[in-house]
Amino acid sequence: GMKVETENDTELYGKLVVVARIPTDIILQRVYFPGWQYLVNGARQSGTPLAGGLPTLTVPAGRSVVEFRFTDTAVRTASNIISILTIVSLAFVYGKKSIA
Repeated sequence: GMKVETENDTELYGKLVVVARIPTDIILQRVYFPGWQYLVNGARQSGTPLAGGLPTLTVPAGRSVVEFRFTDTAVRTASNIISILTIVSLAFVYGKKSIA
């Protein structure tokens, strides 16, 4: 006995309401990638186990709210900054008109 209702589901965010009679493991049908954060009843789930590349969360008995959101990691943020600086530098260097 478990009931799952989807409240919101986009590429970067999802929210489910799960009603379970006993503590239950649920497998989210979304491939794990660094940057995903998982919350069960507002508590962050760290070290989420994977089942075939899919995240598995344990929900307690009763009504639970499961949220998952995709956020930038420190490495991804640094990479984006380097990419932007490189593009601006190239535009500055090659965008000048030469006077000859």
